[in-house]
Amino acid sequence: MALERLQKILAKSGVAARRKAEELITAGRVAVNGEVVRELGSRADPDRDRITLDGRVLEQPRTPTYIVLWKPAGVVTTAKDELNRRTVVDLVRCDTRVFPVGRLDMDAEGVLLMTDDGDLAAALQSVTADVGRIARHNAISSRPIAARKADIADSLIAHTHIVRYG
Repeated sequence: MALERLQKILAKSGVAARRKAEELITAGRVAVNGEVVRELGSRADPDRDRITLDGRVLEQPRTPTYIVLWKPAGVVTTAKDELNRRTVVDLVRCDTRVFPVGRLDMDAEGVLLMTDDGDLAAALQSVTADVGRIARHNAISSRPIAARKADIADSLIAHTHIVRYG
């Protein structure tokens, strides 16, 4: 596998979001092949290098998780809330750290994609990407779905009315 930024490897392994992973690196808590790494942007090969956090070897990234969630009104669309309000992450029972892709207002309800796939989330939320936004739903599923990235988009399109805006 090609070299990847260390903070991306940490995020993919599920130990922390990328920004938090950067803090772990600069704090000297991450080592590659026994050498402590403190420099952001350092690269490693997750298949060949021995990467540790606080002395424990990182698990290899798993198959990404994709969850299509019906967000009820009164729930905040975030992974963690400083005001201790109920979040969309609180609604999901999952053995991996997932986060919402996009936003719905606290008072709004609707379909929300949650995943641990940072690359897909970034692509879907990119201002330059031509991605439709869901404005009205026709059918939903509250069960997690596991599939290839292309299947996720096909599933969303098959069960929703897409309206492009923005």
